[in-house]
Amino acid sequence: MLALRVFRIQKDSYRLGACRIGVLGIPPIGGMPSQRTLRGGEERERVDYLNQAAQLFNNKLADDLSSLENKVPNSRLVYVDMYNLPLDVINNPQKYGFKVAENRCCGTGKIEVAELCTSVCSDDSDYVFLG
Repeated sequence: MLALRVFRIQKDSYRLGACRIGVLGIPPIGGMPSQRTLRGGEERERVDYLNQAAQLFNNKLADDLSSLENKVPNSRLVYVDMYNLPLDVINNPQKYGFKVAENRCCGTGKIEVAELCTSVCSDDSDYVFLG
């Protein structure tokens, strides 16, 4: 089913002139501050089942894309991994020059984004996730 949808998108995009199409995978949503707040319990732990669901989807998407590789002539579908690098940044923020990955640089660390942000941290370069 997923392969059929991707194939239709590829054919429609090709008709519009797109020859190279990048398809993004899902990031590790279980490590995002909002999901840690909503589903991570008192300790705001990573939500592993959300990350597992993202991995399952990404694996299926990558497999389906490779099976469609030569279906449309002069066209190329590329899977773009949006899972592993963000996961590494979340798990090892110091490796990338950050100090905080479990909270946003916004207010209390709860769900506060954009207009809902009550205060901003003193040094946003310390945070993986901004407001």
